[in-house]
Amino acid sequence: MTMKARLLFVAVILLVAIAAAAQPLESVLTPNGTLFTLEPVAEQNALALIARNGETRQTIVIPATEGEALDSDAHLLYDRVSDTVFVVWRRASAAGDEIVMTSRDTDGAWSDEYVVAQADGAVSGRAVLRVAMTHAKDENSGAQLSFLHAVWWDQTSAPVARYALLAFEGAQRLSAYTGNLRDIAGSTRVGASEGLTPDDAFPLLALTAATDGVDVVFGALDQPTATRVKLIPKQKGEARIYTPIGRSGGSMPHPRFAATAYSNAQVMVVGTRVVIYNAAADNFSFSVYDRGAWGPVRSLRLDASMTAREVEAALRRAVAADQEQDETIDR
Repeated sequence: MTMKARLLFVAVILLVAIAAAAQPLESVLTPNGTLFTLEPVAEQNALALIARNGETRQTIVIPATEGEALDSDAHLLYDRVSDTVFVVWRRASAAGDEIVMTSRDTDGAWSDEYVVAQADGAVSGRAVLRVAMTHAKDENSGAQLSFLHAVWWDQTSAPVARYALLAFEGAQRLSAYTGNLRDIAGSTRVGASEGLTPDDAFPLLALTAATDGVDVVFGALDQPTATRVKLIPKQKGEARIYTPIGRSGGSMPHPRFAATAYSNAQVMVVGTRVVIYNAAADNFSFSVYDRGAWGPVRSLRLDASMTAREVEAALRRAVAADQEQDETIDR
């Protein structure tokens, strides 16, 4: 990787980390009407799960986040099969950066923390954490299984997109897997000397639940294209160990998205289409990848009556409806 590309990647990581603190907090609504959100607890240097139901509001400090380490980029998932809330976040300490997970069951008991990715002296930082939850049946017993998927960037001498797969039956963790996305997808690295990476390329990393697995899109600053792959959990023989099988979804060029958008750039996958977007203080910009090409960057003005979250939801609905209409015409 060239020095210019390395510096660009570091700048992106720093800006994304700064923006993450300003983004709306994640929330999940359970079938019994309880709304869970995440909030920082400054006086305890911890994260808390906020539970709202009717007129009741309860602040539940997450035990695994208490301490001197810096906890950030937290994500919330709710598993309806086991009625369990999962929290996945990044922990930075003197030992290095880790990806950590804990869960809270229907009785309110917290699990022991599980370190998905341990601190590594060769990894100077981790960023752009994305998570998703999917389900499947055990091939032998027919039991309902839950899968927690996570992707993130490892910053080493060259940035590495990583993937983790955790399998659960109820509250019991059956297996855990971590791997290099490039190896799983079978994508080929292109030497930086070939100079094929555009100066304003955004290192794509997106994860979304799909039928029987997850859809992942990732790029790298030393590749001229981004890679799309579907990852499906597969049981290894009769052992209750699950690893991903990658099915190629092809490649796509990096989006030509302005460097000023790096501070809050995000990616969503909607069917066969990929959307990169940026929600700034008063402006929402986006570009859609469809049929082999990125569309023009379009912008919308934000104000009190139209927030970034509302535009994001409207954009997702519009892209999904547009794709559905195209599929109907193509039939």
